Amino acid sequence: MTDAQVDLAPEWAVTELGTGDPVVLVHGLGTDSSAWDRVAPALAEHHRVITVDLPGYSLRALTDRVPHATDLADGLDAVLAGAGVHSAVLVGHSFGGVVSLITANRHPDRCAGLVLLAPGGFGTELNPLLPLVSTRLGARMLSTLY
Repeated sequence: MTDAQVDLAPEWAVTELGTGDPVVLVHGLGTDSSAWDRVAPALAEHHRVITVDLPGYSLRALTDRVPHATDLADGLDAVLAGAGVHSAVLVGHSFGGVVSLITANRHPDRCAGLVLLAPGGFGTELNPLLPLVSTRLGARMLSTLY
């Protein structure tokens, strides 16, 4: 994406394209917001498109701890509030679908609509290796795989 990347919080990298009703794109596990690079420009022809890098679950937003999905949902709500977004369509892929669903549940006024693309990764109890993703070793392994 060519538009400027804005850090609304140190661990949340946010990119915006276009104008209009907001659409928020939330990436899946083992990738980052660049997963939306082919989709975002087309959506931005008619919408304000916001992509985020989930702290602890992004190849670009590494943290010292792995946040719980509810923490990410609350963080996404705060990021959108900081960006002046009252309500948006949340689009989540894989683990991003889980974060979007939890955001819609915990902050229903923030969610104008919900699109879940192959949602999965509903917690470390389903995948005990999930916390490895946020480590530098995990990020190297994932970048090698992808």
